[in-house]
Amino acid sequence: MSYDIGVSSFNFLSRIVMELRDAIMPPMPTSMHVGSLLLNRFRLQKRRVSGSMSESWLAVDISEQSEVIISICRYSLSALGYTPEHFNTLGGRLISITHSNIINILGHGIYSDHPFFAMDYIDGLNFRDFLNLNNIINLLFLISVYVQIATSLMFLHSRGIIHADLKPD
Repeated sequence: MSYDIGVSSFNFLSRIVMELRDAIMPPMPTSMHVGSLLLNRFRLQKRRVSGSMSESWLAVDISEQSEVIISICRYSLSALGYTPEHFNTLGGRLISITHSNIINILGHGIYSDHPFFAMDYIDGLNFRDFLNLNNIINLLFLISVYVQIATSLMFLHSRGIIHADLKPD
């Protein structure tokens, strides 16, 4: 009995979800561009990924001379129903999180009423690209990945944090 599954149906469904998302998502702040400086520390270099909840940018931490990722929420604080104080409390809690399967948050702030996080940059393949390179994935491998994701989410939930933007990639 084989537990291998094809990736094509996964990719097809993901493309449909992404097309629907692109049709209804609100615009990002127009003032954000290459060279923008956030928190007087993170200089935007290149837009990477635009998703339903956020947009990711490659940036440089000018204080550490290292590459970081900036994830800025597509929705304004007011549209989310948050106050700056609530967001800053959440950001402070996220910075203190240490877990082997959770990326380090280096800073947080608000840009044109849009909350953002700065986090460590990890160079490599995302899960979607990994799946595309390996046309058949073993089910036991996928289960081990999902257990790691679930363990990370349980860790966050135990600290009162809900991840609102999980993606299949």
